[in-house]
Amino acid sequence: MGAAHDIGVAFKRWRYISKHGKAEPPMSSEQFRTQAQPLIDAAAAQIAEAAFIDLPPARMPWTSTDIVLEDGDEVTLLSVGRLWLSRGLDIWVGPQFQVWGRIGETGEVFNGSRETMTVRASKTDATGGRLYLGGQFPGQFSDKQGRMLPDLNAYEGADGEFTVLAIRWRGSAADGLAAMASGGAAGSASGEVSALVAAERQRLAEPDTPPEGWNHLWFLGQNNIYTDQSVSETGKPCIHCHTDKNVGILQKETPFALTPETEISWDWKVDALPSALPEDTAASHDYISIAVEFENGRDITYYWSRDLPVGHSYWCPLPTWKDREFHVVIRSGERELGQWLSETRNLYTDYEKYMGAPPERVVRVWFIANSLFQRIPGRADFSNIELVNGSDKLRVL
Repeated sequence: MGAAHDIGVAFKRWRYISKHGKAEPPMSSEQFRTQAQPLIDAAAAQIAEAAFIDLPPARMPWTSTDIVLEDGDEVTLLSVGRLWLSRGLDIWVGPQFQVWGRIGETGEVFNGSRETMTVRASKTDATGGRLYLGGQFPGQFSDKQGRMLPDLNAYEGADGEFTVLAIRWRGSAADGLAAMASGGAAGSASGEVSALVAAERQRLAEPDTPPEGWNHLWFLGQNNIYTDQSVSETGKPCIHCHTDKNVGILQKETPFALTPETEISWDWKVDALPSALPEDTAASHDYISIAVEFENGRDITYYWSRDLPVGHSYWCPLPTWKDREFHVVIRSGERELGQWLSETRNLYTDYEKYMGAPPERVVRVWFIANSLFQRIPGRADFSNIELVNGSDKLRVL
């Protein structure tokens, strides 16, 4: 659709912001330190060391801390801040998406499923167990050790700030956080930091785990978007998706031949769409979908749009995905929201139509959910997913 369409969507976003106002700003680094200190003092007996680390996005991807972890040590990270994609359009990402960690120079990267996280150090490599903190956006990790795609490092102009409180505990994080919570309950002006402590205690008590047989796409990281459920009317397995100011891709290995007969079928019930705008611009690319990845690394993703018509299709507008992912609108509008619907797509035909000569195999089925940009919650359920190739069938869900 071109630049005129992108500008038109951005204007609609600006008009919405002008009418409804922008989101409340996050607490400053100074406020964070002030509110956190009484809680740190309350848990002093449980804390081996605590440090505040500033992570300006312009300095990312990695910052070395003075915290060195030994095998079995638990460390909790409480984070505040924002990375602005557009201040005028009030588009930003928070700590859950942007704050990552790594233990040692060659350890694997990790993030939290929420704004807070706790990790337990295991056997460290030869570089030692030093804790590193950083982020990837507006770049993208090229491997699980946190190296970056070289042509996508745009940190110099990145706008925003993050501050992380890193706490290495003498014993368990659960005991230490309980002590911090008692400090907040004692009446200190701990405000939002007490809420972070409470959130991490709740997460430790009820861990966010992906549905059985499924995994998070590693470079988007952990999230709490997807949960196992069942369809009440049929009792069939179901994956529930609830995205709220976050993004995540859930994947399942599904090796399957791609021939002119290959189809994917599924049932879904979409209760809430996470976009109020056409989703085909970088500033409005919020959606829920099911996708199929092929052996060449490309994927086709099928989704429900509020405004774009059925049949509308386009390459992903995000720079790191623009040559990899193709979007196809298969439902539009709000009339059938909240109803279970059945879909079937011929994958060979769609690949040939949209991306050229098809490869030989399907490798994975995905769910994608994004509500980072407009921060509108989205909800959907998926069930009864199957790959079919003539008489060959593969039950995905």
